[in-house]
Amino acid sequence: MTTSLITVRTDTKLKEKAMNIANSLGFSLSSLVNAYLRHFVKTKTVHFEESYEPTPYLKRLIAQARKEHEEGKSISFSNPQDAISFLDTVIK
Repeated sequence: MTTSLITVRTDTKLKEKAMNIANSLGFSLSSLVNAYLRHFVKTKTVHFEESYEPTPYLKRLIAQARKEHEEGKSISFSNPQDAISFLDTVIK
């Protein structure tokens, strides 16, 4: 197998973080990029996955919604028509 050099411009901090994670898992960053390229060529698909961490604002909203639910302040409906009728009274 002959090899080629690929030059990629990326944020320095991103590269450092990626290298640290790769090293902690026992890989070089180069081996992970090669594995990704092989997968890309084989499947012709691009897959991105990122763990999601809610923002502080969203965390506050979730906490508020839970509190209101526990206090019996949340509204529920037994059928879609009741929900639509309620929304019609609120959104005008």
